[in-house]
Amino acid sequence: MHATDTKAVVSPLTGTANVQFLESYATDQLIDDWKARLGIDISEEFSGIAEVQRYRCLKSGIEFFWPPTVAGSNRLYEKLQEIDWYYQDDKWEHRVALKDLQGASRILEVGAGRGAFVARALEEGFDIQGVDTNQRAVEAARQAGLPVSCISVNQLETSGEKKFDAICCFQVLEHIQDPSEFIEQLLALLKPGGSLIFSVPNQGGYLRYENNILNMPPHHMTRWTTESFRQLQNLYPLKLEKVRYEPLDPLHISAWVDSRDPWLLEHPFPWRWLLRPSVLRALRRKWLRLGLRHLMRGHTLSVCFRPRKERG
Repeated sequence: MHATDTKAVVSPLTGTANVQFLESYATDQLIDDWKARLGIDISEEFSGIAEVQRYRCLKSGIEFFWPPTVAGSNRLYEKLQEIDWYYQDDKWEHRVALKDLQGASRILEVGAGRGAFVARALEEGFDIQGVDTNQRAVEAARQAGLPVSCISVNQLETSGEKKFDAICCFQVLEHIQDPSEFIEQLLALLKPGGSLIFSVPNQGGYLRYENNILNMPPHHMTRWTTESFRQLQNLYPLKLEKVRYEPLDPLHISAWVDSRDPWLLEHPFPWRWLLRPSVLRALRRKWLRLGLRHLMRGHTLSVCFRPRKERG
């Protein structure tokens, strides 16, 4: 397959055509993969589009998919909600964020889902509210008595004195069709000196070698690394204060081990020819389960920004 005319393709962060084509994907194959692996029909999400392309923004470093219209609908997320592991109540990034939020008086979680983090923050004594556009997830949160509303960020109006001390977005940014507009909306809701926390799948880690349909449209629209977050400081009045990497979770050991095969092809150590791939995979699993996983970077990257007074 060939690239779309890059004159028509623009970065979702910079709005410029300073982009590099990476790869094309047939939507028919994506539809078949979703049916086979997740039992979900996503054909309506592509509206007759025959292929999607992946590009890299050469200024910001993020990877993004084109066209932006293939971003998943609310119907898709309602279907995903039926999968028991899709919304997890206990996440590493939640535990990390609670430490960073100490001292914050008023907190907003964007993409709150069924309210797992909102509930946990309330238990810790925080003043927090959540928003999400997945109506079924919000209904579940409301039934649990949690302050979660079914509205988008741009519908959340607030006066100056009611802005937030901190805004959290856990596994949200990579789904957004227009991250530039989204970040601007978040900044408009944030108090001076407040905290803006993002957690995303770490494309700088093992995920870049993994064939994961959830890291593709219509589910994910962008892919982020530490460097692409650093570049946000050149695009918005933001200062990157903290970067954290999730240790490898036991649930992700198999994915990490499988991702090492293409990694070894890129790093052909002489000794790897002494062992069969199946033996190497077995050894890696054993080492990780014995505790080595704590030294490995896992699925999620968490960053914390604070706004600058002036754009740099």
